[in-house]
Amino acid sequence: MPTITVKETFKFAERGVDIFEYKQGEIVEVSDECAAVAKIEGWAVDADSGVKGTKKTRPATDIVDEAFVKQEADLIAGLADSQ
Repeated sequence: MPTITVKETFKFAERGVDIFEYKQGEIVEVSDECAAVAKIEGWAVDADSGVKGTKKTRPATDIVDEAFVKQEADLIAGLADSQ
């Protein structure tokens, strides 16, 4: 799972069900899908990009369906390429 630094507070619904709020300045570990969307939208950057933030751990309730994440990441990548 990638780690991002949040540039702008946003909410993300994992699997369209579990809603998490990420606040500006936090450094969080998120799903591949969340990281891809947040970076495309400009809400976040990779944590190793040099942007400073405050590390926050995420609840251990996240269950990842890897096939779904790959499918969504491919869809998002396709959308980004078409713009």
